[in-house]
Amino acid sequence: MTYHFSGILNFEKQVIKRFLQSKKEKSRQDLIQDLSVYLNQARESLQKQHISHHQLSLKSQAAFITLQGIHDLYHDLYQSRTSRYVAIFRLVRQEVENFPKFSNYPLIIRISASSRLSHSIGIRAKMIRYQISLSSLVLPDEYFSVLTKILFCRLSKKPVQNSWKVKLTDYENRFNRLHEKSVPQKPVKLNSRGEHYQLLQIFNKLNNLYFQNTLEVPHIGWSRQNNKYRLGSFHANQQKMLISRILDHPDVPQFVVEGIVYHEMLHMIHPIQSHNGRRIIHSRNFKNDERKFIHHVKLERWLKEDYPVLIGNKPQRSKFKDLF
Repeated sequence: MTYHFSGILNFEKQVIKRFLQSKKEKSRQDLIQDLSVYLNQARESLQKQHISHHQLSLKSQAAFITLQGIHDLYHDLYQSRTSRYVAIFRLVRQEVENFPKFSNYPLIIRISASSRLSHSIGIRAKMIRYQISLSSLVLPDEYFSVLTKILFCRLSKKPVQNSWKVKLTDYENRFNRLHEKSVPQKPVKLNSRGEHYQLLQIFNKLNNLYFQNTLEVPHIGWSRQNNKYRLGSFHANQQKMLISRILDHPDVPQFVVEGIVYHEMLHMIHPIQSHNGRRIIHSRNFKNDERKFIHHVKLERWLKEDYPVLIGNKPQRSKFKDLF
């Protein structure tokens, strides 16, 4: 059984916010003291309920590691025995010294709950915010060393060495191959029959029309909730295709549902790639094939002009940039 520790998620947000706003050492010390008290209370609560760290949800685990890491960093900075968080922090800090523009900036590292390799970096109020995924903690130090060099070269608008790109891509490709094999296959129960559209029939129609029936039929069905901003998804490890139930509506034209299904079918033949340290979800070949959909132009126009009306919103570039 997995337990979701919502309290720790809220506290993590507060800690990061206070960390970013704390300019003086005294306020930083007060923050660490509050963090120490909270972590002790959280451990006691878990022990009383006989819940281990590994029984927590991924989000709760990631937040716990972030908070514990910040705590360990300021309490045990010079101890030889360190947590993985502290080890990565030291490594990143060391690499940042090679970039004088950022070498004096405070650094905070946050662990995200992603089971995939994902990372981001940003500068806010002259502070470096570095985010890495929970799954990446198992990777060797060299991965974080190369990743940090590449990210800071991009921030500094400096050229990135090809050898770094090759190493990072190699690590990510190896990780992705192992990840696909290690993900447990959960039983998939989906309903492809909607009130207005039958997804299995649409899939078979498109498979015949565009793919010469070469695609194996995945587990395909409507999502349980009306997801407004993610209209479709394909999960390769489970061979599962989900279409947002919001499209099973009388005001949604059939070519729209077909277009979304067609887009997800393209993910079956164009898997996610890693190149120069970046994940490429929609490659050039993917986009070329996407334009082969007979109603492509009409679909794009409908998503931009009519879809926001359907859900009662005005078009917003930030939300409607990537609907599937």
